[in-house]
Amino acid sequence: KRIFKRLGLLTGNEDYDEIALLFADSLNRNTKVYQEYHALIVKHAKELCRKQALCKGCALRKYCLEAP
Repeated sequence: KRIFKRLGLLTGNEDYDEIALLFADSLNRNTKVYQEYHALIVKHAKELCRKQALCKGCALRKYCLEAP
């Protein structure tokens, strides 16, 4: 949620089910693809897009509304 809010794709008021539905509708119905995508989002959030973000190493930095 934090990643997509920082990218301007969410307001931050959406609950988990709303976000999951949004991405499930946007992605291929292939469960393996969805699971891989989810795992990569979680990894990025844990390693870089934390509460105290580590923007220096982020590939999405140029798209982020909160990056220095």
